[in-house]
Amino acid sequence: MSIQMGSMQQMVTSVAGMYSGYIQVHEKGYQDEQTLDNSMAENDSLQKVLQTNPHIIQAVPRLECFALACAGNATKGILVTGIDPSKEASLSNIAKRVKDGSYFSSDSEKAVIVAEGLASYMKLKVNDTLVLLGQGYHGVSAAGKYRIKGIAKMFSPELNKSVAFIPLKESQKLFGMEGRLTSYAIVIDDIDNVDKTLAYLNGKLGDKTYEVLGWRVMMPELDQAIRGKLATTSIILGVLYLIVGFGIFGTVLMMTHERMYEFGVLTAIGMRRFKLALVTCFESLLVSFIGAFTGLLVSLPLVLYFVRFPIPVSGSLAKTYEQYGIPPYVKAIFEPSYFVTQAIIIFAIALVICLYPLTKISKLKPVEAMQGE
Repeated sequence: MSIQMGSMQQMVTSVAGMYSGYIQVHEKGYQDEQTLDNSMAENDSLQKVLQTNPHIIQAVPRLECFALACAGNATKGILVTGIDPSKEASLSNIAKRVKDGSYFSSDSEKAVIVAEGLASYMKLKVNDTLVLLGQGYHGVSAAGKYRIKGIAKMFSPELNKSVAFIPLKESQKLFGMEGRLTSYAIVIDDIDNVDKTLAYLNGKLGDKTYEVLGWRVMMPELDQAIRGKLATTSIILGVLYLIVGFGIFGTVLMMTHERMYEFGVLTAIGMRRFKLALVTCFESLLVSFIGAFTGLLVSLPLVLYFVRFPIPVSGSLAKTYEQYGIPPYVKAIFEPSYFVTQAIIIFAIALVICLYPLTKISKLKPVEAMQGE
């Protein structure tokens, strides 16, 4: 569970946490029809709401629109993303991904940073010129010529082939969107606090003006893939519980049948069947406790080791990871509830198995039990 959930968390962090954010705030209706006409105005009161939640680290403003990129004889439809250079550092951190050239020096600089795959396709280099053509707010023409200031290697292969970044204010000028945004990408302190933060923002902003969406709604394919993996994990765990249950039952069965003579003698000299059954159940639970505790002692160091030192992935599997924008390693997470849950389930199985010696002892006939021995 620790490794499985760690890989899923890594997948969500790579896909959602490094570009779109775990939560986004849009104008009502933007998710269904992602056009600039469904953009929202920059609002001080909205920013205050986003800054009051303790789990929100940063509200990153974005302006996203598709445009035609032209350079020489090469053209390609790309995603143009207007970013605030300083705030973007807390999310996608484009500055650290620039492999050639440099990052933006201001939020109104007339320059562009293109993804490495896009630069390769269009044969672009630093200081080359890129022309962007598109349609702006309310159908106005959008055209601009920009110097390529940097080339960045994106974590996602799809983004790496089709995205270009320009400073937010310059993107607003390009698309006739002064004072307007398409979204706020919300950076939170921990992925486990997504649902809490989502509930808080929906309570504050979930009216007719804004829509607050979590990564599960924005990326249903990713959510479905994770649900499918969880379903598979549940089946595997069910088989493991079945094996553990038969193991415990075999031990209890042996303990019960090998001591029938002893039970017959104790019952014959006056020991109540209830007390005898209680002792037998206590022994079964004690064996289960020792097994669970031993399992904890063995598994805890292993989990902590893989949390500290992820399992590297190489070969074709590493390429598959890269295609989905996931770092090529498997990392476990330490979650105490996993250990507690397993212990509770094992004890529940042991309690059910205790019904066997209870039934056997309740029907015990001392003479037959002693003759059987």
